[in-house]
Amino acid sequence: MNKFYSIRKKIAGINGIIIALFFLILIVSIGSSKFLTTTNIMNVLRQTSTLGIMAFGAAFVMIGGNIDLSIGSILSLCALMACKLTAYGSAVAILVPLAVGFICGAFNGLLVGKFKFNPFITTLGTMAIFQALAFYYSDGAFLNASDNFFFSQIGKGFVYKIPIPVIILLFFFLVFSYILGKTVFGRQVFAVGGNPECARFSGINNTKITVLAFGLSGLCAALSALIFVSRQMAAQPQMGTGYEFDVIVAIVVGGVALSGGKGTIWGAILGVLFIGILKNAFILLGIPLNYQYVVMGVILIFAVGIDSLRKEVK
Repeated sequence: MNKFYSIRKKIAGINGIIIALFFLILIVSIGSSKFLTTTNIMNVLRQTSTLGIMAFGAAFVMIGGNIDLSIGSILSLCALMACKLTAYGSAVAILVPLAVGFICGAFNGLLVGKFKFNPFITTLGTMAIFQALAFYYSDGAFLNASDNFFFSQIGKGFVYKIPIPVIILLFFFLVFSYILGKTVFGRQVFAVGGNPECARFSGINNTKITVLAFGLSGLCAALSALIFVSRQMAAQPQMGTGYEFDVIVAIVVGGVALSGGKGTIWGAILGVLFIGILKNAFILLGIPLNYQYVVMGVILIFAVGIDSLRKEVK
């Protein structure tokens, strides 16, 4: 009985995603000889960089006991802004969307933290609002960025054959790992997510932590938008649609608890790699789109089951 309990605990922890990654890589490697090539591996890492950065920010929100469904719409809005603002130089095209992303996220945090609105319903509503703003800003049209070499290098450039988006992903992985694991803010995020009442009585400003966590999530969505646009040098109003789904699946599979108070950036990036490799497998193995949706839906249900299992084995 103790042995069975131990096995369940390992599966429910971060070891589970490592095992799942191993078998996924093994299966795809057998199914396609192109998978383990250097070109494809770099392509997977570059493609998952946007998802990974968004997952880092969303992890702070979820560990803090909330959820953010608006990040895909924030990405769309910030991407369109970046496209238009490239005409005014790289600095403007980078800084303004980042500021807008943080403000959008902080607005979510204010509604949830200050006014105690339900985070699911609130961010579902702001998802629609930000999406509407994206349509309004672009008149519903496909936008092309102005020719800007520096801005384009964010998504297209290389440093010693390593794509710049991958370097950005690794940099922010280290930064957010440090913030979550080694700073007062990180400990407070865990405290608020684990037991908000105890956190409040211990002197933590729950509203401030919630606003900052959501702001960070919006900022990460905006940064992902910049990478996305600089790679495509174009944007359209619905380009972020569905990203919130992939992000939530990735971080839950990676060990971030839906109920808050538990998770790591290390687990989040493993979950992102799992989703990135899976989507790459869909392409390499020629899996039809309708079956892809089925697989992603099953994984979401499985992720929720894992989260429930974690609660049982605490």
